[in-house]
Amino acid sequence: MVNAPGYKPLETPQSAIFPAGTLTIDGRTVGVISIGLIGAGARPELCRQAVAALHLAAGSPCDDGCQDRIDRLANARYTEAFAAQIMAVKAAGATALLVDIAGNGGGNEWADAAARMLTSKRLVSERMAFVRGAQWTKNLLALEATLRRDAEGATGSDRTMLRSFADQAHAKAMVAATPCGSEPLLLGNKPNCTWLGAGFFVSGPLAAADPKALKDKPWAEDVFIPMKYPYEEGVWRGPLIVLIDGDTVSSAEEFAAVLQDNHAALIIGTVSAGAGCGHTDGGEPIKLRHSGATLAIPDCVYLRADGTNEVRGIVPDLLIGLRPSDSARRRSADVAGRLPEALQRVSAALPERAR
Repeated sequence: MVNAPGYKPLETPQSAIFPAGTLTIDGRTVGVISIGLIGAGARPELCRQAVAALHLAAGSPCDDGCQDRIDRLANARYTEAFAAQIMAVKAAGATALLVDIAGNGGGNEWADAAARMLTSKRLVSERMAFVRGAQWTKNLLALEATLRRDAEGATGSDRTMLRSFADQAHAKAMVAATPCGSEPLLLGNKPNCTWLGAGFFVSGPLAAADPKALKDKPWAEDVFIPMKYPYEEGVWRGPLIVLIDGDTVSSAEEFAAVLQDNHAALIIGTVSAGAGCGHTDGGEPIKLRHSGATLAIPDCVYLRADGTNEVRGIVPDLLIGLRPSDSARRRSADVAGRLPEALQRVSAALPERAR
């Protein structure tokens, strides 16, 4: 959108990470923030700054604990930069916000935290389903062990909740460990089991949570993954539009999906790539018995609010005829030309108290 007619860039210390600016549409100021990739891993300078802040010597060994400290500090600064850009467009007079994730190749779980920064709604994450097998048996048993350790150090209702989630993780692991054979299909019959097992949520055992209530809990991110990032809900509380295209992939699609499913944003552009959940920890390749070939297939599924698989792609609420062959200027002009309609639709759908 930086090439849209009338776009005015905002020059802030955070603009190198999240380019931002404003557009005037029908006399109304629209803030624009672009997210190139999801998570601090896309910004090597943040990792270098974290290394310096932690006083780590260049070239010194860095174990998993060391890497975790670097990642946490880099992601904290990444989150702070995003919040600062939201405040910057507010200060510039924006009464609506367009978040541009067209061409965003994905990244990590920061997508769920970022989405929650852009609405006053308490977002509910998508459900997950898993392919039965050793991979998810291992994952769920590891989660169970973590939650039981967490419960040992907790008290009262926290301990009860953590033990309940641990029990659920164990039950799901037993489902993952039980094969669902396809032999009945060869005889024209339906299997008496489902190929996919019911997991938790994209956000973890909790589908939604108040980050303020979880902030000081040492186990917070074990039950609600967005707590890995120091985010605040509702930094932006006004009309929200999200731009996607056919190159919007993976966690960027999850970002759009959770906002769309919760009716917290108007999604515009073209249908996204449809990467879906993909492969956890490298997945579980299958070796075919007769040919010896290795087949790599996704081992998990993100399920939308209507029960459909996210692998179908995110279908915009307002379709715009963007083509990969179009120049950046042409694409930006096409989007800008549809913003009056987008603003009208998103403002009409927003509760009066949030406008």
